[in-house]
Amino acid sequence: MQHKKDGRLVAPSWLRWLKFTGATKDSRPIMSWQENMHWFIEGVKSLTTAVLTLILAWSIGTAMEACGTGLYISNALKGNIDPGECALHA
Repeated sequence: MQHKKDGRLVAPSWLRWLKFTGATKDSRPIMSWQENMHWFIEGVKSLTTAVLTLILAWSIGTAMEACGTGLYISNALKGNIDPGECALHA
């Protein structure tokens, strides 16, 4: 939690044992514990779609590797694709 004293950010008093400079007893939190938890949960919600997309991509990749999909596709296309046709034409 960020703390403020005299209009500037300081380390909270409970971090003094870490030798942070500026840690004072008189500092006040910028947000309450409830506000911090609310915004933490909102942040986790906003990342959920990206995390699920990565997990599903890894899962599909693992399943395709286990089934030998890469070998199947390369064998199915062997002799049917001209490598010169795949190049981008300027």
